[in-house]
Amino acid sequence: MSSIIMPPGTIVEHGPGVAPTGLQDNLLGESVVGGPLAAQDVRMFLDRRTLEHLLNVANASAVGRAVLHGVGVRVRVYQGGDGHRYSVWSLISNPPQAEQSPLAPLRPRR
Repeated sequence: MSSIIMPPGTIVEHGPGVAPTGLQDNLLGESVVGGPLAAQDVRMFLDRRTLEHLLNVANASAVGRAVLHGVGVRVRVYQGGDGHRYSVWSLISNPPQAEQSPLAPLRPRR
């Protein structure tokens, strides 16, 4: 699930509901690192090639989702010529895989 700011200070979540389809586990807690309400200049860039690759992987899934295992966050801090500092966050993981579900037939979505 990803979040964006829609007017300033308001968070809107995108993606499936509270838990992925078929997940019956109870939510015990949640942690947020950074985000739109953090008092920092944090940026993430997703290029077209990465987004298309994730979409292709998700399209190969019977449930229409890509799954990333071994997910982590790499944070790099930069300083511009004017002295302004900002962070660029990157999600890192093993290569994405088409999510499999025992409830869905094993065939690519169309």
